[in-house]
Amino acid sequence: MIDIQHKKIPIVWTIAASDCCAGTGIQSDLLTFHDFNVYGCSVITALNAQTSFALGSSMATQRKSVIAQINALDSDVPATAIKVGMLPNAELVETVASYLVEDY
Repeated sequence: MIDIQHKKIPIVWTIAASDCCAGTGIQSDLLTFHDFNVYGCSVITALNAQTSFALGSSMATQRKSVIAQINALDSDVPATAIKVGMLPNAELVETVASYLVEDY
């Protein structure tokens, strides 16, 4: 278990896409979480190749990988809050929604 839980720092997950430029997505969320002094964890739903002005390509993460990421976090660093970003397809929308409905 991560020692952060003993320090009573809020744990916030971001469930979103990775943006290699860090202007949006997981990277941007983690920077924002840091600014607000919360411990950020991530579930990556897609890999985006983008610049600061355009999305070049996007590849959705496999459903089983998203589930594995959620389960890993849930068993070790449960969230105080969850921020949801890009869910690239209906399958991942249903996967994330199912977790949120069942556990929150």
